[in-house]
Amino acid sequence: MTFWFPGCGPCRGEMPHLEAVLKKYPKDKVVYLGIQTLPEQDEYVASFMKGTKYSFMPLHGTRQLDMDYKVRGNPANYIIDQNGKIQYWGFMIDDGSEKSLDAMIQSLL
Repeated sequence: MTFWFPGCGPCRGEMPHLEAVLKKYPKDKVVYLGIQTLPEQDEYVASFMKGTKYSFMPLHGTRQLDMDYKVRGNPANYIIDQNGKIQYWGFMIDDGSEKSLDAMIQSLL
């Protein structure tokens, strides 16, 4: 799960790397949720998703959700296990860390 918004450069920068790793897994094994954190950018989400063809599910965030997950900035990444427990957080993904993301996911399957 990632907290993001369409105008976030670092968010957009890591999305291709997240997508590259996630394509390795069947959708019934790994679900990627993108929580859009800025209500004023809601109108841009649909065109962003259509233009990029990313496969994650964009969801509308709330202030309470940001507080619950202690989001301090974007992107904020979390890997949550099958029981809903946060297992990994506080990481960014780039081309040099795709293997680490893959290993985190593999450790929970």
